[in-house]
Amino acid sequence: MGLALWGFYAPSAEAHMASSKTIRAHVEGSLTRLDVELPLLDAAVALGLGADPDLAELRAKSSPLTAWFGARLEISKGSRRCAYREGSASVRAKSKPSVLVLSLAYVCQGSAGRVLLRDRSLSGHEDHETLVIMGGQLSDTLRDEEAQAILAAGDAWSTARGFLWQGIRHLATGYDHLLFLLSLILALGTRDAREGVRQVGWVVTAFTLGHSVTLVLGTLGWLVLPPSPVEAAIALSIVAVALLNLLRPTAHLLRPRLAFVFGWVHGLGFSSFLSQLELPWTHELLGLLAFNVGIELGQLLFVLVLAVPLYHLGRHRWYRPVVLMGGSTVIALVASKWFAERTGLL
Repeated sequence: MGLALWGFYAPSAEAHMASSKTIRAHVEGSLTRLDVELPLLDAAVALGLGADPDLAELRAKSSPLTAWFGARLEISKGSRRCAYREGSASVRAKSKPSVLVLSLAYVCQGSAGRVLLRDRSLSGHEDHETLVIMGGQLSDTLRDEEAQAILAAGDAWSTARGFLWQGIRHLATGYDHLLFLLSLILALGTRDAREGVRQVGWVVTAFTLGHSVTLVLGTLGWLVLPPSPVEAAIALSIVAVALLNLLRPTAHLLRPRLAFVFGWVHGLGFSSFLSQLELPWTHELLGLLAFNVGIELGQLLFVLVLAVPLYHLGRHRWYRPVVLMGGSTVIALVASKWFAERTGLL
């Protein structure tokens, strides 16, 4: 059962988001309630209902998931473990993408002290994490089964710190975003150092401006598009830049412009994470700022790590045919496969 339920958390070619689930915690006296939010499609596939599930059937068959998480999400108060009492399931279809919500109730008897959450479902899944929301704020993030979250509302600093890390993590694990950045800077190895640094600066600035605009618009709900065409457009943006490397490798002025234009699409991909959390707008603005800063830090680190090797390799005669042309060909093929998968052609 464990393997079947966790199959839907495996990373895919679409992932510019790391696998995660969200838990909204509510503590009222001796009663603790957890609302566990899972992507609807992933939950349906895990229950054997396919990619287009009937919502009524999904709710009816969700009891295995409810019981599984009820046993593995441990609540304790003071030194005593609380008893899992009951669970139910509902579908929140208004969000994008839709989510399955498992509502779990625990009773803590005769104990005083802090209420703690430990997520035993994280065992053996290094790429998965649990976002814990309390009082409308990101309270904690659990990444292994030994970590515990104190179920208390976080302060502004903990919210900013949590979203800063999420921004870095989403860039670092967003393979399509990283491949897009790589395709943009591959041709920089053919430039001299001074011109190359200037070009890197323009590319990074243009991409930052582009995705920051739609990250804000998408997170605040002012620009909402279905995730499937956004994912397909992200893959297509990688193909476009890789083809530019192959057909016009010296067209350096085009790269900042492409970074800006396609940055709008990538920003919508980033925004899907924050928009799913549905935080109060004051906390959402703080999280949005910290998340965007985290993305920029991850982006700068990625570019800086690659820039020096590219400049050194660019001095060799074989750089253009092997690294630039060969690398761009591989990138174009990989991104084309992602585009075909995301549009249903494969």
